[in-house]
Amino acid sequence: MAAKAHAKAIRPWYKKKRYMGAIAIAVLIGIAASGGGGGSKTKVAEGGGTTTTAPSSKVLFPGRVDAQKEDQERNIGEGAKLSGYTGTVIGAGHQQSVSDFETNGYVVIGVTVVNRDTKAQPYNLFDWKLQTPSGQVIDPTITSIDGLLDSGDLVTGGSVSGKVVFEVGSQKGDFFIIYKPDPFDAARGIWKLTVP
Repeated sequence: MAAKAHAKAIRPWYKKKRYMGAIAIAVLIGIAASGGGGGSKTKVAEGGGTTTTAPSSKVLFPGRVDAQKEDQERNIGEGAKLSGYTGTVIGAGHQQSVSDFETNGYVVIGVTVVNRDTKAQPYNLFDWKLQTPSGQVIDPTITSIDGLLDSGDLVTGGSVSGKVVFEVGSQKGDFFIIYKPDPFDAARGIWKLTVP
């Protein structure tokens, strides 16, 4: 009996039952953690809708200042799906003036917003921002231009289109259009406009 107890006591640690359970749990946790990283993330948006973001979104603008992990970089004409919305920059350009008395230099973008959520959601002109070549992030300018995007609510499947205008003066270079409809979600849509 003593010999049996002695043999049990001197056997290697990895053959003891108390360690086998801990090793099995550690292996299962490792498998679960590595298996969960390859797909896309789906999160429930306010109102019950969902938004899907790829964990490794394509990088269209390498070296962009203030790039964040959740950003969805898009070409003009492509939509970004954020918090139950799809925001799309359908056109963008620089204009020196937008009226006879507004002549300070402007970036004018055309946008469309679609509500994909299961409930009505608000939209707002100020969900859009512009990052200038000097690194400033600016809000839209209220102008007299026709077709300016306003604010309101969109029912499920509803959409709205309009213009968003930013006063940029004589700045030239790479501008980045930012769409962030949900202040509680880190995800943003990003589009690039180069003004030569």
